Amino acid sequence: MHAFKRAVAPVLTFALALAIEPALAGSSETGSGGADRLVGGNGPDQIEALGGNDVVRSLAGEDRVNAGTGNDTVDGGADADSIDGGDGDDRLQGGPGNDRIVEERFGDDRIWGGEGDDLIKANRGNDQIWGGPGNDTIYGGPGKNVVDCGDGDDVLYYQRAGTARRSTGCERKVREDSTIQGRVCGQGGTDDADALRGTSSGDVCRAGGGNDDIEGAGGSDRMFGEDGNDRVFGRFGNDVMYGGTGDDELQGGRGADRIFGGEGADHLVGGYGRDRLVGGPGDDRLEPGWGEHGEIVDCGPGKDLAVIGPGDRTRGCEGVRRGG
Repeated sequence: MHAFKRAVAPVLTFALALAIEPALAGSSETGSGGADRLVGGNGPDQIEALGGNDVVRSLAGEDRVNAGTGNDTVDGGADADSIDGGDGDDRLQGGPGNDRIVEERFGDDRIWGGEGDDLIKANRGNDQIWGGPGNDTIYGGPGKNVVDCGDGDDVLYYQRAGTARRSTGCERKVREDSTIQGRVCGQGGTDDADALRGTSSGDVCRAGGGNDDIEGAGGSDRMFGEDGNDRVFGRFGNDVMYGGTGDDELQGGRGADRIFGGEGADHLVGGYGRDRLVGGPGDDRLEPGWGEHGEIVDCGPGKDLAVIGPGDRTRGCEGVRRGG
């Protein structure tokens, strides 16, 4: 596994050395549909690479990169970036910062999270994933993957037994049930384990019983995990998330989210906007995330830990740690 770790970064460094001169501030860049070399600025960038085998470098700033189809190479640079590889055999690197790196479609990918508490989600394909330093959450997907979680308190969710055998450095490994059928939020959940997904509109997602997986989409969604140990992820709207009963994991996305853990030992992470986190009863861990400062953290009953940044406000937290 260490040979893989040494091999990924030089490939990216060589390819990205060909990039054009960057802008001084944040920018919006769109590819041609062919093989493009795109570079952002030193602020928050929006880069749409479209088709072709593209090379993308976003430098500093909280950037959003959609690589599109093709065998792409993406370097997110410093700060908390959101990278979607799209179709193709991609090489995706987050760099320093709490990054969200997603391979939503097909391809045999190489993904390197870099420093920071990263969220990495692979999909179909035989992927190589290195989390790097930090407390990472990695979803391997259904492919024949090789995973090195790296240093930190990392969690690997996997679907194939071989992925667990080929993984190193992961503090926790959780087997996912690949037989669960995906449903849109409007269909509602059942008392079994469900995987609910939002749409481009504002959705109401009620998972019901079971250990469920809910992911919002483009709208401002309301998501309810209800009973069970659920995972709830926001994306691009101003979402409201409720874990319900059970030991839940809730993470906001881009937007001013309100996140409620409910009963149980929950893990709440804010995301990119000015969020409000409410732990509820139980021994919770609350992290406002890497967005705007001045976020509100209300721990509630239990032995809770809040990991906060400058200007964040806490209430009822037994433990408080400065994290950024």
